[in-house]
Amino acid sequence: FVQPKGSELAIIEGFASQSEFDDIGNYEDALSDGYFEVLLSYLDDSSVKQDGGVDEDLVTWGIINEQVGYLQILEMSELAVSDEEELKADLAAVDRIIPLVLSDLQDTDALIIDVRRNGGGTDAVSLGIANYFTDETRLVVSKRARSYLGESAELTASISPATQNPFLKPIVILSSHDTGSAAEVFLMAMKALAQVTLIGENSEGIFSDTLG
Repeated sequence: FVQPKGSELAIIEGFASQSEFDDIGNYEDALSDGYFEVLLSYLDDSSVKQDGGVDEDLVTWGIINEQVGYLQILEMSELAVSDEEELKADLAAVDRIIPLVLSDLQDTDALIIDVRRNGGGTDAVSLGIANYFTDETRLVVSKRARSYLGESAELTASISPATQNPFLKPIVILSSHDTGSAAEVFLMAMKALAQVTLIGENSEGIFSDTLG
């Protein structure tokens, strides 16, 4: 049994103290809708854009008070709607969406990246996004597979500039207990950059990959 904490605990306690909803799933959906309304209230209306996924809402960005950019990423997978091989399509979606984001936010003084509700996806997508925020190749992650037979050789991953004009201004990344898996790899990759500050709860701590 895993002890609930962070936002998960807040939802459980909030559900127990209300009478409007009989189902915790419906209660959580209502909270999610309210969360997004609060988020939009901080952004300049004309600046808000969305893209990614079937409903084109996995990536949201905009500007706060004409000075601070905001970027929310809800998943590190399924960003593309394509018949291509999934990872290839997702990486192509990254290379289409992130340049649009940075073009719209290029005149801001700083950037907030929100992955508080990002449960993960694919490490390669996380690293592909991080590539837009570095001006040099950096080793950022290493992993080993472990079983009763022992450990595998170490697998390393680096980020490299995806553009000649990476975003090098101050960046604050928001994380929570719901930030998991590939989104945590994103946190580690971005933590290697001098312009990045991490704020929020500890992430979920689920780095294990599915082994085919």
